[in-house]
Amino acid sequence: MKKIILSLILIGFLRAFIDMPEGWRQRKTIKNINISGAPGKGVEFYSKGDTLVAIFLEPDTSGNLQNYVKLRVLLSYNCGFSWSSPVSAHQGVIDEGVIACPEIVIDDSFRIFVAYAISSTSPPNWYKIKIKVSEDLGRTWEIRYEDGDSLFPVSPFLCMAQKGNKVGLTYLKKIETGEYRIHFTFTQNGGQSWLFPPEILELEGEPRLVIDAGGNFYALGILFLETLARREGINQWTYYVFPDSLYTLRPNRIMRADPSTPHVIHFVYTDWASYTCYRKFIENQFTPRVEIIHQTEIQHSDFVVDPNNKIYLVLGQSRSPWSYLLRYFISYDGGNTWKDRGFLSSARFWYYEKTKRGRGLGIVDISGEEWYGRPQFQGNDDYSISNQYLATAYNHNKHLARIPNTEDLYAVFSMQTDSQDVVAVRSLDGGVNWENYKVIGHGVAGTPCIWIDPSLPDIVTYLWIHPQIDTILQYRTYTISTGSWSSIYNLRLPSTYKVDLSSPSISMCRTRRKIVVPKDFLIVTLKATGPADPCLLVIQYDITNPATPVENHWVISSSGTTPSISYSYTSSFKYHCVYE
Repeated sequence: MKKIILSLILIGFLRAFIDMPEGWRQRKTIKNINISGAPGKGVEFYSKGDTLVAIFLEPDTSGNLQNYVKLRVLLSYNCGFSWSSPVSAHQGVIDEGVIACPEIVIDDSFRIFVAYAISSTSPPNWYKIKIKVSEDLGRTWEIRYEDGDSLFPVSPFLCMAQKGNKVGLTYLKKIETGEYRIHFTFTQNGGQSWLFPPEILELEGEPRLVIDAGGNFYALGILFLETLARREGINQWTYYVFPDSLYTLRPNRIMRADPSTPHVIHFVYTDWASYTCYRKFIENQFTPRVEIIHQTEIQHSDFVVDPNNKIYLVLGQSRSPWSYLLRYFISYDGGNTWKDRGFLSSARFWYYEKTKRGRGLGIVDISGEEWYGRPQFQGNDDYSISNQYLATAYNHNKHLARIPNTEDLYAVFSMQTDSQDVVAVRSLDGGVNWENYKVIGHGVAGTPCIWIDPSLPDIVTYLWIHPQIDTILQYRTYTISTGSWSSIYNLRLPSTYKVDLSSPSISMCRTRRKIVVPKDFLIVTLKATGPADPCLLVIQYDITNPATPVENHWVISSSGTTPSISYSYTSSFKYHCVYE
């Protein structure tokens, strides 16, 4: 019997399980260090195809000045499943100093743009803008734009946008009158040349910038009130006063251009009365606002607009001055109505962006003190069956099941994340189309099993090996008629036995039989280490009461691997096991 291995063995540690909404992976740590998740810092990423590029400010530990950081870039070539530094002498560090507000985009020629503010030496606490560009996926970098020494002190503001090979930049800078105004420039040739001098808008405040489907620039700032500006030509901007007051502090994105229709801009924002709202700018006017939620703890949001009229939204519900519980909403009708899809997990900072597989979150978790935590990525995929080699199953595990006399298929596999995800999917048309996956638990890679039994046709049972404790199995059930999931239940191995993690072979079946009274049995076979030598073990669990399972077991071989088990029931009840 030959193993089919579709992935690398997962490496990582277990987090407390959070029942994620469908399509969400558990998080993957980008780099195992603590960084700041304060506004204007955090971690951001951008994608082209399967390639993701993330940037963040890494604290410097060499004894330099306070707030001295390294601006670091890391790459993922598989849509966030794994991360590494670019192959270069600097290992992804593209600048260092007192740096704030890093932004990143990738144009259609795969040129990476990183814009940031770096403190000058004279006068102190003043910043200048730099843009560095890499044309070889982070191996080498060139400065392609600089301006400064008169940016807003202490908290510099800037924003980049990209469409095709057009990349725009806005930033807040002092003008001759001593006031601060938003400056604008753009390039279409990889930063070799820029609009110069920059155009000066009549706006101030923390800028936002987007490029719509027709290549038109829209900027958001303050002109007495929050105001949207559209570029009509060289030094020509038309201004539209926004109907509401806005909470503009990062990580609020506030606006995105429609991906399909020119001159359509989408807004999600929280006003000063704590209403999180949606509006659209179309035909030179703002549509009436749609109130998504009213909650005083919510101040920050980020969102993605898809061409199919769907809008995906992640809100942050404040739990402390430095921590937010993330909450997930979807609009299926272009923002007219919104559905609350549940909670994700806590973060200090988040950044939501489109990817090839759907969307993803750049996150600073809450593992450090105050604003600090690890930079992480969490995929939010539209793909239900993984097209990556990082999905795992062994062929002796039953990881595909069908409801008899139907085309309803149910599958289970492992996905590579820090927390070793167990992922369930189903197809109701014989595998032609698959619903989006759901993370249902965490287990040793490649070990999840599935079973649907004629005696329990409404129940799908999933089993796996606990990722940290080699004496515990875990299972969970899905009730088809109600669409509901059970809790995760533990099954302890017999005393003195452990799972042989050098070859974590496991298989199971389940049935309900009336012997004297109805009994529910879950039968497992696995390779174990016993009191003496490794052995193949068959364990019968009576799970009629899931909270107090009753165990019986047999050793069937002192050697062997890759066991698979089933049963028969005619006049008597028999188990059948095949192994290598």
